Amino acid sequence: MGITRFLANSLFYGTQGIADQDMLYQKMDDLGISARTEVSAEYTFYNFSILPEVLDESLQLFGEVLTKPLLAEQNVTKEAQITMAEINRRGLNVQQQIFDKVNEMIFEGHPLGFFSMGKPDTVKAVTRQDLLDYYQKHYVSGNCLLVASVPQFNLKDALEKSFGQMAQGQRQTFTPFDFNKVSPRAESINAPGKVGQFVLSWLCYPRGAQERTAQALLNAVLSYGRSNPYLGQLRKDKVVYSASSLINLYSDCGVFSILGSAENYRVKQAQDQILGILEGLKTQAVSEEILKRAKNLYKSRLATLMESSLESSLFYATRVFFNVDETSIDDLFTQIDKVTPADIQKTAQTIFYPNGMFSVTAGSGF
Repeated sequence: MGITRFLANSLFYGTQGIADQDMLYQKMDDLGISARTEVSAEYTFYNFSILPEVLDESLQLFGEVLTKPLLAEQNVTKEAQITMAEINRRGLNVQQQIFDKVNEMIFEGHPLGFFSMGKPDTVKAVTRQDLLDYYQKHYVSGNCLLVASVPQFNLKDALEKSFGQMAQGQRQTFTPFDFNKVSPRAESINAPGKVGQFVLSWLCYPRGAQERTAQALLNAVLSYGRSNPYLGQLRKDKVVYSASSLINLYSDCGVFSILGSAENYRVKQAQDQILGILEGLKTQAVSEEILKRAKNLYKSRLATLMESSLESSLFYATRVFFNVDETSIDDLFTQIDKVTPADIQKTAQTIFYPNGMFSVTAGSGF
C-alpha cells in the first residue's frame, strides 16, 4: 500500500542526531558516501558505498540513519507530496500501467499485488504514527541482514558499534499466496496513439525452487541475444516494435511475463505468434546450440552484474535472507551447466499451461 517505500525514503530526511536533511546529505558527501534504496515486494535493500579510510565514521552514520530516524511530522507531509507527484508521472507511462494492472490481477487481494508507491488515497492517509508503528515492527534485529563487501577489514566490532542499538525482534513472515484464488483473465485499456502495448503473464516457480535455473534459462532462450530466433525474430520480421521477457521472483511463486508493443492493428497477430512460439517450446525441445548460446548469454550477464559491488551485495543478501541454495556465482554457474533441452521443455510445459495466462492490452480501440 506504499508505506514500505514511504518509510524508506523518510529515513533520509534526518536522524535524531542530525535533524536537518541538508546537514545529513552534507555529512554523507563529506565522507564520500553514495546511497541507494531499493524497495521490492518482499524486502527493502539499502546500499551504502563507502571509502575504507573513513569506514568507521561512515558505518556509524549509516547505522544512525537506520536505527535513529527522526520521522518528523513536517517530513511526512513533504514525502507524501513527492510520492503523489511520482504516482502522477507513473500514470503517464502506459507500459508501466499495464504491468501494474496485470500484477494487481494476479495477486488480487494479496500484498504482492499492492503498488510499491501506494495509491493516492493510501499515500494521503499515511501519518507519522503509521511510520513509527511500521518501523518498530519491521526494523528489528531478526528482520535485518547486513552484507558488507570491504576487503581486508574485520567488520564485526564496527558493525556491532554502528547497528547494535537496533531493537531486538523476530523475522516477519510473509502472507501465504493462495493459488486457489487465482483467476486468469484478459483485460484492456483504451489508450490514444498508433502503437499498442501488451503484457502476457503466467505464474511460475518461486525464488527457492529447484527449477528456477531452468526457468531463468527459458527466459534467456526466449529473448536474449541479437540473433534470438524467438522474440528476437518477431522484432526482425517487424511484427512487433519490441518484445522481451522477464521474471519476478517471490517466496511462494514467481511471475513470468512477456512485454511487447506493435501497431494497434498488429497487436492480436503479435500475441498469437508469441503464443505459437511458446507452444513450440512446449512440444519440441530446443536445440543444444540454442541452449548453449542462452547459457553463455545468461552467464555473461550475471558476471557483468557481479562486477558491481551493489549487485553482488544484493545477490548474496537475497540468497542468505531467503535461504536459496546457491550461495556463490560459481554454484549458480554449475547449476546452469546442468540444465538440458528436456529441462527447458518441461519448464515451458509447466509454466505456459492452458488457461493460465493473464493479459493486459493498451491501445486505441481496445
